[in-house]
Amino acid sequence: MKIKLKITGFELEVEGSSNEVPKIMKDVQDQMSSLIAPPSIMDNKVDDKIIDTSFEDVSPKDGKKGKPKSKSNKNSKKSNTTSNTKNDVSNLLWVNDPDKWGTPQQKWNPTNKILWVLYVVEQEKNISQLALSNIVNVFNTSFKEAGTILHPNASRDIKKAKTKKLVGENTTKTPSEWYLTQDGKKEAERLIAEARKNK
Repeated sequence: MKIKLKITGFELEVEGSSNEVPKIMKDVQDQMSSLIAPPSIMDNKVDDKIIDTSFEDVSPKDGKKGKPKSKSNKNSKKSNTTSNTKNDVSNLLWVNDPDKWGTPQQKWNPTNKILWVLYVVEQEKNISQLALSNIVNVFNTSFKEAGTILHPNASRDIKKAKTKKLVGENTTKTPSEWYLTQDGKKEAERLIAEARKNK
């Protein structure tokens, strides 16, 4: 415990005969004692009533200042409810019929491969929109011999395809999902015709 007493501008002047000095000094001592006497709360008493001055320790246990952090629920993270956004693309795979869809060509650029996958998945699985990662995973899983699609190249090329109005982007989904426009479907059909010839 630390008690600090500061008396600013304190002056003491005593008048009287030498015979009165003991009495005067006693009065001065009494007055000074009343100034520096500890308050009654230090004895936990006021008017003979006990006051509980104990406090609950609410400081963080790690010694850091501030309010204790509330525990967060690790399971409270939002989960994506968007369909076809999982890494598992098994529900999107199909047994390819070369006579019907042709076989993807190694000379195709990522845009061609993306358009072809979107078209065939819509026809085979009745799913018209796919996240870009799923398009890439479907192709790389089933058609590696035609050359894998690199994700950076796919991201670059699908934006170009959007500029050319071959695909549209559904930004209400997380992540965005892509679909073929009418021009995109025509281009995909052209690619299928080419692939059927070179199967």
